[in-house]
Amino acid sequence: MQRIYLDYNATTPVDPDVLEAMRPYFTERFGNSMSGHSFGVEARDALEAARASVADLVGAPTDRLFFTSGGSESINWAIKGLAFARLDAAKRILVGATEHHAVEESVHWLRRFGFRVEVLAVDAEGRVPPVAVAKALEAGPALLVSVMWANNEVGTVQDVAAIGATCRRHGVPFIVDAVQAAGKVAIDVSRAPVDFLALGAHKFYGPKGVGALYVRAGVELENVVHGAGHESGRRAGTSNVAGAVGIGAASRKAKALVGGESTRAAQLRDRFEAGLGAIIADTRVNGAAAARLPNTSNVGFDGVLAQELLVDLDRRGIAASAGAACRAGVHLPSPTLSAMGLSRERALAGVRFCIGRFTDESAVDEAVRRIADSVRALRHASPASAAKR
Repeated sequence: MQRIYLDYNATTPVDPDVLEAMRPYFTERFGNSMSGHSFGVEARDALEAARASVADLVGAPTDRLFFTSGGSESINWAIKGLAFARLDAAKRILVGATEHHAVEESVHWLRRFGFRVEVLAVDAEGRVPPVAVAKALEAGPALLVSVMWANNEVGTVQDVAAIGATCRRHGVPFIVDAVQAAGKVAIDVSRAPVDFLALGAHKFYGPKGVGALYVRAGVELENVVHGAGHESGRRAGTSNVAGAVGIGAASRKAKALVGGESTRAAQLRDRFEAGLGAIIADTRVNGAAAARLPNTSNVGFDGVLAQELLVDLDRRGIAASAGAACRAGVHLPSPTLSAMGLSRERALAGVRFCIGRFTDESAVDEAVRRIADSVRALRHASPASAAKR
């Protein structure tokens, strides 16, 4: 039986072209980028070429793009680094209700130092209304606002331009988790009023363990990893040259493909959702009325628990998830779906299906068939169904 991977928001395979670009930097080009000899110069040149490619993907100046170990580190650095750089500023932090755990846990950790966290509610589609951000900032000074570019569970794309413009008017730094958005939608921080932007390579066909943080010029940021003067003195630790080359190659390919691939993915997503709706009664697509990532569907089937469905789908060769990969095995309602106002029952039913670069129509159609078979079997085996028999 052919396995079908529909969990591309959890992680993506390394693109073959990216792997080939990285390969020499594990073996013959293994130098330390801080060394003064030719091996070091070779590594340093590769590092800076990669930095330019990642910066180009998001419209950032090359000297404002810093490599990290991934999206979570980038988010932690932005939030904690800003907080400790501005200890004399307001202690009030505003975050969207559907943020990633890296944001939630970072701001929660800051509470022990006297920072106060306020949650910005989302609407029924998962959007943070810009007017709500404006009202919150008018109510008093804030240290920062953090709202993700696109939600990892439902795919909802936020109005980053409007929220960022509001933050800029109030002189409040705006932190954006763009880990899910990069490579799927166009990003240009030269136009968007963003102060910090977090990226993770493995979400757009690069390697795991490498990411980047864009920091707007003039914005304060304390270092959180101390040691030698790597990354222009901003983040210590021997540079992961192979990883940087990987995210650079992934960025170049994503920049070249983003328009056409987004259109293709959206067509497949729509085909997938229409197929499910046509053959499975009481199917709901969560967040369908909002602008969404082109590859993401969050679907609920009345009377079927997500965790039970996922176990059965895995047996049938379908890989999906009930939300963020870091919540795997957590049998609680999705915080994102709950924040959107779904009942506990419906929040427990939401399943995330994510299409990727290597998904085609035949895989989508076969997935619809297997999902339908699974839903029918689970409904038939449910206590309510058994009581009727």
